Formats: sequence, C-alpha cells, structure tokens
Amino acid sequence: MKHLQLLDDNGYLTEDGFELHKTGLVHGPDGQVFKDLLTRMLLFNGKHLELIHDVEKLTRNKDYQGPYDAIAAIKKEFLGKGLYRENANRRVGGERPETFLKMERIIWGQLGLLTTKNNSSFEAGKGFNFDWRRITQLTSGS
Repeated sequence: MKHLQLLDDNGYLTEDGFELHKTGLVHGPDGQVFKDLLTRMLLFNGKHLELIHDVEKLTRNKDYQGPYDAIAAIKKEFLGKGLYRENANRRVGGERPETFLKMERIIWGQLGLLTTKNNSSFEAGKGFNFDWRRITQLTSGS
C-alpha cells in the first residue's frame, strides 16, 4: 500500500488512496473502473511500467526457450546493474529462478497487463505476452 503511495507513513490514506477507496465503493472492487485505476497506480506510482519496459527490453525476440530462462537472465542483469540484491537471510532452501518476479507476473496477469496464450504468458523466441494495447490505453489516459 505504501509502495503504491496509497498510505502515508502514519498509515492514513493519501489522496490516491482515498480516490481508489472511493472508486471501489462506487464501482465495486471487481468493477473495471476500479481495476483500471488500480492498474494505473501500479504502473505509475508502483513503477511497474518501468519494470515492464525492462522485462520487455531484456526478453523480446531473444532466444529464450522458456520463461525460466528469461527470468534467470533478467535476474542476472538486475543483479549486475545493482537494481536487485539477494537477501541470504530470507532464503529457505535456496531460491528457485522461477520465483523471481513471480508476484509481479501474477498481478500483471490478474490486471490484464500480461496475457496468456496456449496456457502460458511467455512465447519461446518472442518473450512475455504483454498487452501493449491495454498498457498504452491506461498510460495515455484514454
């Protein structure tokens, strides 16, 4: 909630948090208006738009045969650039490569930013199936 700037340091709703809450009350938490607003906040406040661009740039039209190959390459790139660091104290039995960006990929799928084709959100040799029409529509304010 803080990462999306919906709560302030004292745990109170920010203006964005109040707007999202109000929208949820009026349109319902399953309504498209609410989901679109939440998705915009995720993309902008949560900086997921930047992350999606990075994932796209690192995986689009590369020779990765599966999502785990692509995820491992993204993780390696992020570690090398200092954009991500591992916390050895949080590891339980060793971190599997598919867990990196797992929650992000789940929420992107739930909000319609990442689509599934043939039971997968990844196509070998092409990359992740981002719905650029939806992303563009949400980020352009239309």
